[in-house]
Amino acid sequence: MSLIIAIKQDLSTWLQYRITDLETYSSEIMSFRILKEGFLRENDNILSRLETLNKSIDEHQATPNAKAIHLLINSYHQVLHKTHTPESRAFISSLDKLLKTMSRQTTDAIVSQMSKEFVDTIISHCLAGLNSDDKSYDYACRHLLTSLCQLQSASNHQTLERIKAYLGQQDLNLLGEKQLILIASDILSGTEKDLTTSTLNGVWIQRLLTSPRFIAASNPKVIQSLVDRYRFISLTLKQDEFERLNQWLKTKLAFYDHHQQSLTRVEKSILDSPKRREYLLKKRERLLSFRADDSIRALFNQLEDNCIELRKDAPETADSALDVLYSHYNSSLTSLRSDFLFKVADFIVNRASRNRGDIDIAQDTLLGWLRRYLPYKNFEQNELARKSQVSLYNAEGEKIGFINEANQAMTFIDDEPCSLLETQGMCPGISLYDSNRCVMGTLMPSGEVKRENLFQKSTSALLIAKVLTEQLTQSPAALELLMTDIFTEHTLEQLYANSETEKHPWIETQISLHFLEKQQPKETVSYRTETLSPIKAPKNIGLFSKTRNTQETTLESQTGLVTG
Repeated sequence: MSLIIAIKQDLSTWLQYRITDLETYSSEIMSFRILKEGFLRENDNILSRLETLNKSIDEHQATPNAKAIHLLINSYHQVLHKTHTPESRAFISSLDKLLKTMSRQTTDAIVSQMSKEFVDTIISHCLAGLNSDDKSYDYACRHLLTSLCQLQSASNHQTLERIKAYLGQQDLNLLGEKQLILIASDILSGTEKDLTTSTLNGVWIQRLLTSPRFIAASNPKVIQSLVDRYRFISLTLKQDEFERLNQWLKTKLAFYDHHQQSLTRVEKSILDSPKRREYLLKKRERLLSFRADDSIRALFNQLEDNCIELRKDAPETADSALDVLYSHYNSSLTSLRSDFLFKVADFIVNRASRNRGDIDIAQDTLLGWLRRYLPYKNFEQNELARKSQVSLYNAEGEKIGFINEANQAMTFIDDEPCSLLETQGMCPGISLYDSNRCVMGTLMPSGEVKRENLFQKSTSALLIAKVLTEQLTQSPAALELLMTDIFTEHTLEQLYANSETEKHPWIETQISLHFLEKQQPKETVSYRTETLSPIKAPKNIGLFSKTRNTQETTLESQTGLVTG
């Protein structure tokens, strides 16, 4: 028996040696191949060389060694010295494709061998390529920058500090427009007492993204550029640096303790478990990305607070800033969590109520409905003031996850955020509760939470049906968010039922614009055109279908919003 065990052990050792030899041999062959295709074809132009290199990378699974990649990269220095040419763009794309075949450790080794100037040049090209019309190039730039920013600081301290310094330097040219640069310069020249203890370069972006004055004069494209830059800065930060940069936002970071604990655990595991190093480095990347997202959410929450405070003295500036923020949400969120929806509702109602007399406001059935079924104090405290996470519980009162801002039910598995549907025992149709064991909604096959609250389901339909078109069109971003929610909650019938016939053509136009914006599935378009066109829209149906329960029918009769 012992002889058999010994033979198995010897065989296992021999096989491991052979596998290692084969992997080394394959790596050497791939190294020669990429040098031949990308470096030695001097008679071919650069674009042809890189195209051939890309094909070779796609066709072969083996990974070249770091020395060959370093030699290949050095041969393209002159290409990157030229400003954003087709050749430089092609090289950035090829470099990203090549690094994707690498392990995290090999990538770190390659980057650490790059000269400081070359690292700066790559970052410059990648930053310029963000939000490019060429989506594949935009993706390559993002992925390559992310790889650079997530170097493990223990082995690449100087390189990481160089990357951090380059990304963090104040760069107002990012804003594009001269007037916007002047406004930003004026804002940044002042002092903010909440930021005096924060010294990292990322603060300049924090100050702009939380300034209603700046955001009001800005646009979603500029906001996205600032968010991108800030996100990459966040990826370079060690946990103590991140905490120092965000200490004034600590109360608005939904997962502050989670970041601290999970990243500490993974850093320790990287040191203690060398065999799992590659897996742990990739896990660390995902945790850093989640931390960066949380920090960006906190900045926008602070911006909203600043806008609400500014409404007392400069309501137009505050509303303009919120409209730009909602435009950003519209382009980045596919659906709306309830508190996001309520913020949009509150924004539109406030705008519609401004400069109206008490009698007019009292006669407005929509405002009466809001105040009757959603008392303002409760509205503000429970929804508008909800700035962090929205926790989810099961029927037994156990905390099982949270709802993110895109209305997705999420949880943590091994410290990483993932869909609640990936958890054992969770399936579409299951009810989800809040901390008071009140039903919040139902888990959908998409992972979204379908709301149960009567107000939540019909808020968007009511607003668009009842608020004057002139008021709605003052905020295109808010209007588009409400249109998105109508299709999420399937309340198109309520929209038509509660609007005047004269408004139907305008609604039809908004629906068409929404389809162009969101590219709704064909079955949704078919349902709209065949069932709910202005001609076939139901005219004498109340806010709620008569097939629903008695409680809803009673509420319908009390709202005063029944048409006909």
